[in-house]
Amino acid sequence: MPIDNAAFQVLRGLDYAKKNSYNEPGTELIDIAESQVETNKSATTILLEDFSERLNIKDSHNGSLTETETKKSFFEKKNSDNIFRSEEVKNYLNENSVISQSDIFNQANKKDGGIKYANQNDDIYESALNFAKADINLIETTYEKENVDWTLGTDAKIDGELNLQEAKKYLTDLSASEILNYFEKIDLDGNLETLSFEEYASYLIAADGTIEFGLSNSGFCENAPDGLVSEQEATIASQYSNSQFKEYAQKIYNEHYAN
Repeated sequence: MPIDNAAFQVLRGLDYAKKNSYNEPGTELIDIAESQVETNKSATTILLEDFSERLNIKDSHNGSLTETETKKSFFEKKNSDNIFRSEEVKNYLNENSVISQSDIFNQANKKDGGIKYANQNDDIYESALNFAKADINLIETTYEKENVDWTLGTDAKIDGELNLQEAKKYLTDLSASEILNYFEKIDLDGNLETLSFEEYASYLIAADGTIEFGLSNSGFCENAPDGLVSEQEATIASQYSNSQFKEYAQKIYNEHYAN
């Protein structure tokens, strides 16, 4: 029976890496983004960044993008390279009435067999950090847009630290106490109530560096991360105990991200 791994419960980049998305329709969004990749930013990272930017200027309060919204002149910006203002995405929305955040992750998994956060020759640690920033910023932007449940509080500022109220927007099946419990279990920086970019990135790399050796043995190898958390790596890593997975991530955090 799989262990209830806290990092895989909270971090979308890990959760979607172990999902089988082969039956999901198309990879068009990833295909479009691959023509715009930058140093230390994968196609998925670019999509998350651009979606956050586009979501931030919407006048509606939902965390998705519809065909109607792409046609509003308010959203048009000359010389913008935002993917969600491109003709390719407008054409995509002619066939698909809405783009949700899960579409990005599902298409990424289908395209790459996991979640790709770095391209060949990219710096693994900078790339993981950029992916973590993109995802947390999108989550915070979504919460700020959708903050209609006043029982969760009103702290909707975008500060790069994922907190309970923001996490509750996408972890809808978890209670507040469960989320805080998971935050505590994956904490690397001593702040038990928030999740930072650096903590997220550390767990991403820890999963990416998972290797199998011998019979029924696995662990982390610092030379193994290649920028793709494959479904196989994610499946293995998701079954680590929280303390074991945290040990791998803590070493990465201490060596590459701690001040």
